[in-house]
Amino acid sequence: MLSAGRTLAGLAAAAAVAAALAGCEAPQQASDGLLVIKVANAAGNEPAKAPKAIEGRMEVGQRLEVQLGASAGTGFSWQMAGPAPAVMSMQSTDPAGVVTPVQGEAARPGGGTVTTYAMTAISQGEARLRFVLARPWEKGVEPARIVDLDVQVDPRSADRKPASK
Repeated sequence: MLSAGRTLAGLAAAAAVAAALAGCEAPQQASDGLLVIKVANAAGNEPAKAPKAIEGRMEVGQRLEVQLGASAGTGFSWQMAGPAPAVMSMQSTDPAGVVTPVQGEAARPGGGTVTTYAMTAISQGEARLRFVLARPWEKGVEPARIVDLDVQVDPRSADRKPASK
């Protein structure tokens, strides 16, 4: 039988994992091939580092859209850590860090915002992306949030060879 201390510690650990994953929706694949990954705002930009990457799957030629929630007026902003992976390409028409108010809400200080990054899969392989929510002027300070994405890019369905018998 577990002691009360061990039970409480286990419940606290489970609650921490659930809180870290809160706000991360499962990737949604649209019929036109657009893969949308939404990460909701954590109240007050609280530290919420997901222990595991969000995983998605798409095909060459399909588009990826990452929508990251935050609060306006806090000084925190989402940045993509590093360049786009080699299997992805950002076109001049793709949003790259475009910030808009949450749909249906008026723009106001402290209001919800969504930062959108979009890109197109240009070759087969694995795309690892990391987004950080931080105040750009605070050097040497841990980000408030980190979101890691692992996206598997498969060849186009029409390009796939049938399995050999």
